[in-house]
Amino acid sequence: MPREHTIEDFQKLWTVAYLSSDGDSDRFTAAISRTTHEKKQPTEETVMVCSADGKVISKFGEKNTRNFCPVLNSDGTKVAFLQKTSQENSLVISDLAEKITEKIRLEGEGQQVKWSGESVLLIMEDPVDHKLKERNEEGMDGRFFEEEDRFTSLYQYLPGRGIKRLTSNLQVWEFGSNSGQVVMVASEKPHERYWFRAKLFGLELGKDKVDLLYDPAWRSLATPNVSPDGKKVLFMESLRSDRGLTAGDLLLYDFSNKKVSNLTKGEKFSTMNSVWTEKGGISAVWLKQGHFGISRRDGQWNNIWEAEGTVLPAFSSQVAYRHGTYYIGFTDRSSPPEIYAITEGSGPKKISDFNSGLSDLVSYPSEIVKWKSEDGTEIHGILRSLGPDRPLVVDVHGGPTAASTVSFLDRGTLLLVNGFSVFYPNYRGSTGHGRDYAEANRGDLGGKDFLDIMDGIEFLKKSGKLATDNIFITGGSYGGFMTSWAVTQTDMFKAAVGLFGISDWYSFHGTSNLSDWDQIHYDDDPYSGKLYRKFSPMEHIRNVNTPILLMHGANDPYVPVGQYYQFYRGLNDLGKTVRLLVFPREGHGFSEKKHFEQYQEEMIKWFRKYMD
Repeated sequence: MPREHTIEDFQKLWTVAYLSSDGDSDRFTAAISRTTHEKKQPTEETVMVCSADGKVISKFGEKNTRNFCPVLNSDGTKVAFLQKTSQENSLVISDLAEKITEKIRLEGEGQQVKWSGESVLLIMEDPVDHKLKERNEEGMDGRFFEEEDRFTSLYQYLPGRGIKRLTSNLQVWEFGSNSGQVVMVASEKPHERYWFRAKLFGLELGKDKVDLLYDPAWRSLATPNVSPDGKKVLFMESLRSDRGLTAGDLLLYDFSNKKVSNLTKGEKFSTMNSVWTEKGGISAVWLKQGHFGISRRDGQWNNIWEAEGTVLPAFSSQVAYRHGTYYIGFTDRSSPPEIYAITEGSGPKKISDFNSGLSDLVSYPSEIVKWKSEDGTEIHGILRSLGPDRPLVVDVHGGPTAASTVSFLDRGTLLLVNGFSVFYPNYRGSTGHGRDYAEANRGDLGGKDFLDIMDGIEFLKKSGKLATDNIFITGGSYGGFMTSWAVTQTDMFKAAVGLFGISDWYSFHGTSNLSDWDQIHYDDDPYSGKLYRKFSPMEHIRNVNTPILLMHGANDPYVPVGQYYQFYRGLNDLGKTVRLLVFPREGHGFSEKKHFEQYQEEMIKWFRKYMD
């Protein structure tokens, strides 16, 4: 008899965080991660080296340790990965045959690694200047805002010779390399907001000159993937709201003629990642209206596999490829995350079992629903319904350039456990419909995208999928903004739970480390007094009649907690029904185990309190 999901199940869950098939062997690497972590400890992440059939050859994982970004050398005999504990950062290199492991302590936090011959390339935060460190230890630790941030640079570890820095005064966000050619997504300043202004740069190993390859203007770049011969590079481009999101159009830069071509122009899917196959072939993993798939490019895109569910990681889905076989992390409504092998002409084959302990859990219903917004635009969403008479939670995803997709066990299924149906609208500005759709709410955040959500609820009512007035709303980040915005625009919702969201675009611009993001997405001058005021919930708080619970992390650098202090104060001063729960040590989201439990508990209590 299947059993209901619990928070403990969610915290036991392993999700696929990374997949790679670098090198020429039949092996591939994977990293699997927990969903939450202990107080003041990193999230546990385990590295695995696997054979083509999924058999684990070597495994590296310790309690309260994050092992991540594993890559194999050319013949698959060595693996390199990064390690983070509460005490230190390290580069780890293990000889799989000799079973000898070397740990190199890093002075800064590492973020990505790649093999280059017998050496290892990595990006790492530059060490603290020794004189500045001495001043800090003496108590002279005042800092000039945005003047003393350290760069993340490209480094090369040479066995027996140590670590050498290859770039300077260039913020390297991510990179790809092959045959001595390195391609970087980088910006000229190290602040987080400059990621939105990053460009594509090239560097030939052995030379000091860094060349500008491509400037995307107001769009963002991700996942540079250099061809095996080092002559071309694939990368993703789109309007994006968050570093780490990859969805967009797939572009190709050719070093021979210095031209860029768009390989997915006009397509109605969002490319998530790419791989080079034999003889310079190209394949990609994509998202289209709740379905993920893999396609091969033969002049046009030809499908190899497609399914409803989620290719992991959800916002930067990865695919590894080796000798005709594709490897993905995948989950759907019936199956927890595992690694699957896919060959053309045959279905996916599960080749891992790290979540076998969750196989006795119930599978909740899931349906892709589509409706027309008031201007005729087709919108889609995910409905996980326990019946039309059950209370409904509208869960608005963040971003906005992200998407809600179907998975087996997540924070939404924990609402289902408690008797709530859940509706996830993928309003305009979401991924999964192509780049034009993802960019359709630029200059209009809170406008037509909000109406898309409201039209989706009306569609559920008219189609008979919803027959109750017990409708609630929640969301985090941009979904938190949309939750605050919704309660200033409508009294439809019985109660709301806002999570680390924006309440005042003007003060957000002044205090967030993402200030270029709002300028790009609103395509407006924040000091003009136009869109920033028009779409700020704070400007409309007298309209609020909906009880709202706010939750925020005290250390959030992206959406500072002051956004909810401000919103709470205004609502409280006006006698509105509002509470604010602040979690210490948390940033943008709640990842400590006990904090996650408290967030879930308080949200359910709040919705039940205001249910008819």
